[in-house]
Amino acid sequence: VRVTGLMPLGRGVALRLDAPEVAGLRARLARGWDGWLGPQDRQPWRPHATIQNKVTPAAARETLQRLSAGFSPWEARAEGLLLWRY
Repeated sequence: VRVTGLMPLGRGVALRLDAPEVAGLRARLARGWDGWLGPQDRQPWRPHATIQNKVTPAAARETLQRLSAGFSPWEARAEGLLLWRY
């Protein structure tokens, strides 16, 4: 998985991920489960790893600014898949 950047979440910050193989798997699963997907799952897929959540927008902007100053893309290893049922 390639960590390509930072992503603002409004009340948090995430690492933006690029994972073509996972994107293909997700697309196949979404097609197969189309009848059961809710509105959130029908939105465009934005792979990410949340690093901060449920803070004030000001705190999130500060975190994003601090992390952006020294950010450079890097490779990571994804070792699993987590499936959530709501």
